[in-house]
Amino acid sequence: MKIDLWYDPVQPETTVFLNGEPIDRHDIYGFLYPVRRYLLQSWLKASGSWPGLLEQLRGMARQEPLSVCFHGRRQDFEDLENALTPAADSGETAVAFQPWDAAPLWEEQLREAEAGIQKMIAAEAGGEAVLTPEKLFPDEIGTIRQTLAHPIAPWLSEVYDEPSYRNARALGGTCCYVHPEFLDSYEKLDRLQELTRSMLRTEEMIVCAVPDDRRREDLSRYAGQFSAMNFVFAADTAAPLAELELKFSRPLQLRGRLSRCRLAAAALDRLYNKETAIREENKRLCELEKKQELNARGMREKIRCGEKLYWLNKKRIPLQQVHELLAAASIPSDGGTQT
Repeated sequence: MKIDLWYDPVQPETTVFLNGEPIDRHDIYGFLYPVRRYLLQSWLKASGSWPGLLEQLRGMARQEPLSVCFHGRRQDFEDLENALTPAADSGETAVAFQPWDAAPLWEEQLREAEAGIQKMIAAEAGGEAVLTPEKLFPDEIGTIRQTLAHPIAPWLSEVYDEPSYRNARALGGTCCYVHPEFLDSYEKLDRLQELTRSMLRTEEMIVCAVPDDRRREDLSRYAGQFSAMNFVFAADTAAPLAELELKFSRPLQLRGRLSRCRLAAAALDRLYNKETAIREENKRLCELEKKQELNARGMREKIRCGEKLYWLNKKRIPLQQVHELLAAASIPSDGGTQT
């Protein structure tokens, strides 16, 4: 039995192929279904009712020879390889690595999607007039422009007091740098566990600065009693933070852009939910015009309905193309079994 795991840290998402066939991502009984949309590092180990990747593989293989090929970044593969070391050492599972990086694919797709959305909401000539989307759909286009202009959250959150702690908890997926002044009690250390509840942030993404050797040893010993408190404690945080930046900053930045584009595309979708009502209103106004019962105001409304329908019809295919760009990073249809 061969399993190919394609890991995209941007969404994040893991796509699974079993013997070259994709496992239906909507099958609630499918392999990795409960965790496939979380960070890889959050589901390698057992947590709560989740038994961890190693036990999941053992349950699937049922003593049949099993090979796992991981397609992704080396730093993510190293984490997976460490989790599967017992199975590899015993000969239960062969583990292989194929380099694949979703980030450059997302860079290209997001550039195209962002340009496509900007082009859709730009003013353009339509017949003898200039169609200005803000005049046709002021609320929706205004929302889209605000969404696209919204700043991307930084990859690193700093925790030094109660407000900054709450902010880090709300952001969910960022790495965290915990300042010494926050860690003034075991209770505060316990509360850091809440930062990992979303499964979009793991313990390794939390770096605690503790310059005092004795205090650092004390906090490390206390945290070591709990599996969910495997935080990084360091006197000099430069090296662990640099490692986190290399591993997580680019996916986090791209995830922010992806989320922003998807929100903008969803706002454009809502325009098309109004299309039926606009057509009905246009039909009503045309009938009044035929009966010569349409006043000047009604004539202006009829012209505006026509402009809206023209704009919606013209932008339908470009919007479909944007949705395709935002769906997923492209992977081979056979899961890479032919490479």
